[in-house]
Amino acid sequence: MQYLIKLLITGIFIYSSSLFAIEPVQVVTANWKPYNYLENGVLVGSGTAIVKAVFKEAQVPYKINVYPWARTYKMAEKTPNTLIYTLVRVPMREKMFKWVRPIGMSDKVYFYQLANNTDAPQIKHINDLKKYRFGVVRNSINHQYLKQLGFKEGENLQPLRHQSLNLKQLMKGHLTFSVFAEDNLHQELSSLNIPKKKLRPALFLQDIRFYMAFNKNTPDSLVQKLQAAYDRLQQQGKIAIFK
Repeated sequence: MQYLIKLLITGIFIYSSSLFAIEPVQVVTANWKPYNYLENGVLVGSGTAIVKAVFKEAQVPYKINVYPWARTYKMAEKTPNTLIYTLVRVPMREKMFKWVRPIGMSDKVYFYQLANNTDAPQIKHINDLKKYRFGVVRNSINHQYLKQLGFKEGENLQPLRHQSLNLKQLMKGHLTFSVFAEDNLHQELSSLNIPKKKLRPALFLQDIRFYMAFNKNTPDSLVQKLQAAYDRLQQQGKIAIFK
């Protein structure tokens, strides 16, 4: 009788473990062109294509959800077995996540201002910007970096939910400057039919690189499985080598 009970318990444990093993990985992202964004209700973008290809190659089930960036970032920071993309990799975040692989070329971030603003201030040093209000996406790397440099919300930092709102606020004159990566700005301008010549860079902020990454409490075995799948796809020429 005791043998049958032990056998039953073992069977239940194996069954429940198998259920856990096939539970889809939670993948979270936000609207950030050209890497990940909704188009007619469908999630697209260069980063999205890579993430989907890697999960397929790894034969790991997953489910992608799109949220505002602040919520996306918090979920990845707090929830094990959660993958986030597109995430900028910088030293201040290095130990906060388990990094899989890059999903985009490096890009440059600038403070932008309206090109036709004849009264626009001339900025020579980043501290000159502390006199003005400018937009950043809440909890983005630029938001976090500028807070480290002594900028303050409500005083000069204006955190916003997404970049399209940031651009609209700048175009309406509600902000003196807005912070954008070059590729993202070009995509946002195009989607709103705004000519590139309407804006001009005022000051360089930083270089950034784009990655997919897991919550730091995710098992290494899962991280390594996706890394191996990514590497195979890259060796087959299906994923570019990003620098």
